[in-house]
Amino acid sequence: MTQNYQQLVKLIENAMNSVTFEQAVMEAKYETPQSFIFHSLSVATLAYDICEAIKETSPDSLKRLSELYKGITPEELCFYGGFLHDWNKLKSLQIDKSDEEEKLKIAKEETMKIAKELLKYIKEDERLIDDIVNTFASYAEGSLNDRSYMPAWVAIKLADMLMISNIQSIKDIPYFMESESYENAIKTLNSYKLKLDYISSSFRLFTLIASRNIIDDLIEKGYRPLMSYKDGVVILRPEDKPFLKLSDIYRRLREEVSFGGSIDNKNDLIDDRFEKIKRCLNRDIINEINNNKEKAIQYDLNAILLTRICKPFEDVVGSLDNSIKLEVAKKVINELQPIGVIMYFIHRFSSKDEDYIAKKLGFSSKPTSRQYILKIDDTNSWLKKILMALQERYSSNSEDLTLKYYTKYSFSGDIKDDLTWNNDTPKDYCTVCGLPIYSTPTRFVQYAEEIRGKAEIWIPREKALDYIDTTIKLWSACPICIYEARQMRDIITPPYLIISFYPGIPISLLDVLDFNKPEPETSRIDVNEKFYNVFKMFGGDLTTTPSHRKLMVGYLGSKIIISIVSLGLSKQSKETRITKTSLNKMLHYAPFLSIIFLIAPVRISSEIYDVPLYGSNVISVSSNYSYSFLKPENISNDSRKPGGNLKVIYQLLAYSAKYEALTNVTGKMDLDNMLNKLVQEWDLYASVDPALGVLSLGLGLGTPISFNEGSFFWNISRRAWIILDAMGKVSGMGDSLKDNIFSLAFVLKEVVGEVPSKYAVIGFIRDGVDTFFRTSFALENKDDRVELATNAALGSLENKYSLDQKNINKAYYALKSIFETLYDIEKKSDRGLAMSVANTITNWIYIALSIVKPEGEKN
Repeated sequence: MTQNYQQLVKLIENAMNSVTFEQAVMEAKYETPQSFIFHSLSVATLAYDICEAIKETSPDSLKRLSELYKGITPEELCFYGGFLHDWNKLKSLQIDKSDEEEKLKIAKEETMKIAKELLKYIKEDERLIDDIVNTFASYAEGSLNDRSYMPAWVAIKLADMLMISNIQSIKDIPYFMESESYENAIKTLNSYKLKLDYISSSFRLFTLIASRNIIDDLIEKGYRPLMSYKDGVVILRPEDKPFLKLSDIYRRLREEVSFGGSIDNKNDLIDDRFEKIKRCLNRDIINEINNNKEKAIQYDLNAILLTRICKPFEDVVGSLDNSIKLEVAKKVINELQPIGVIMYFIHRFSSKDEDYIAKKLGFSSKPTSRQYILKIDDTNSWLKKILMALQERYSSNSEDLTLKYYTKYSFSGDIKDDLTWNNDTPKDYCTVCGLPIYSTPTRFVQYAEEIRGKAEIWIPREKALDYIDTTIKLWSACPICIYEARQMRDIITPPYLIISFYPGIPISLLDVLDFNKPEPETSRIDVNEKFYNVFKMFGGDLTTTPSHRKLMVGYLGSKIIISIVSLGLSKQSKETRITKTSLNKMLHYAPFLSIIFLIAPVRISSEIYDVPLYGSNVISVSSNYSYSFLKPENISNDSRKPGGNLKVIYQLLAYSAKYEALTNVTGKMDLDNMLNKLVQEWDLYASVDPALGVLSLGLGLGTPISFNEGSFFWNISRRAWIILDAMGKVSGMGDSLKDNIFSLAFVLKEVVGEVPSKYAVIGFIRDGVDTFFRTSFALENKDDRVELATNAALGSLENKYSLDQKNINKAYYALKSIFETLYDIEKKSDRGLAMSVANTITNWIYIALSIVKPEGEKN
């Protein structure tokens, strides 16, 4: 694994600085949502890592490359060659060109510019630039002509292989390794004393959390984790290193369940469980009984040991390591009131083995009478017997057979299975996940207690029950589900933004990507801006210390989980399912996070197992709620035409701009209502054309418009550029409307004084709109209706203001185009929707005037 993250981060930053935002977001594949920047940086990073591994196991093989290219390392050559290997994809930016050769010529020119940008940080060398573009970059697809370049050819070719979009599972890797295209590269890699292995795993939250420790284990043992896929990881293994053992993974997973990932967490776990029992035994009634034992007879047992807070000891300690259970018991015995402790362990020890402590104290079963309390003269003697009983029960850290079963049947691949299994009969099955339970089952109520209703509890095997209170006592939960419930309660609180990478992502690239909480004032993005500047503007960061990040990274699942709490949208979420309210709020962050993680698909969900859905090369933001404007197919009708990613990003940025405007002028309840109105109107408008959705404001007909400082329209006007830019980007209709809105705004700018009220300025277009819809039943001919409405609006404008012929012509063609668009909308949908859109267009003409003619400006 790459250890010199400082060097890698510098290379990645240079690469981001070499391409424009428009180039970066361009689609790189037809089958999966890989942007140009993601695919190119992934191949570059993998090539860098493979070359570095070759340097460690076979340093002599790189000597010739070092001699040929002074001042630049072989790893850097591999990185730049990998980054530029798909330079021909840049031809698709020139979509107005029909000649394929001309497209490639332009793409080559763009690539040479990028190469110069990349290498200006090292040295200006025309030969080096030419060689990287024409030699190193060709190795992903081409053959080798000079054996001096063999290590670079192997690194770049295999890096590109690992990013093939046809890879649906990590188990597909051996197929590609054995294919004719890559078998020679694999053989050469083996000659450098390196093996390409893979470890497959089943995904669940537990594995996601433990994945960092598993990766660290691999590094410590001398392996180099290369690539994370949705179901495992590809590693480079030096041939003198044996296969990883399954027992090593089991040990790491057990540490996670028993110690929260590290033995260093032991004291925190002990204190946490002790405090739960202390809440039960540190009450006035317990103190009263401790001072006067006869009170124990007078009070009802359930009043003394309240069921609500006095949970059975074995439910409280759950799946913790036996040594921790014993330490919790010792702390309870040493620090709490002795009579209360004795009663607690006798009556509230375990629901599954409720008589255990009582029998160890000489009772035949748990006593129904509390007369025994009166006979307690020496509390220390009773407490000593209880401790001895617990030491016997928790005497050894025996194997967790449930976890062992999970490890054995969830991990496979190039791994040594050294875990023995006797095919024991399970004691129960987990009600939550269905896993067979071989260890002592934990009651399901403990799972419910841990999760506290803060994430979805889905039990597919159970029908509606008449006697659920009785039946629930029979249900069990496995130790893994108990652990996951605790994490979802305290650490990974749903709902989530789930970022996935297809077909996977290099481990090193996953390690260096980071973000600061995105809090940008959405502003206009110039598509010609360098991608790195946009990346930084929206909170992106490159780190050399991945362990310090607050991200929840699934190294064995190719994804990143970001909780709603970590974004500051909710202090504590109690939602069991994603709601429209939380979805609408989290959508605000979707474009920023997609950009930060190299134009990645995003899924908003309360279910940790959800992954972003995709059916084309265009990225998407998906959720359980099916907003039509989130579907990439409604944005890019032809996935083979470029620009789909750009349309998705711009559309989401427009949503974020409106979100910011609303948050600045509304309270919490009003914000939820206004966001709901916004997405409802957006969805309705987008059913005709995506650009109309971008134009929507969600305020309805007749909404008063005010540009007083702090008002909604004042806030919108500050963000109008990004919204109108987005409208122009997402469709031809949007591009036309944008031009027409600005044409009318500039005409008005020249003829009005200070910007007066909305109705004083744009009453002319209302006259045209009224004429247009009044004639909808009388005139069937499109040209007649459009011409009549255009003349009505233009005549009204000329009556108010003095226009020269140039502005008359400009206004005429803009108005005519707008009414033609309204006619098409009416035919595609209905008259009512066309009227709503007309009102929205009218508002936007006034907003456009406010930004081309700032307040107070006179002619």
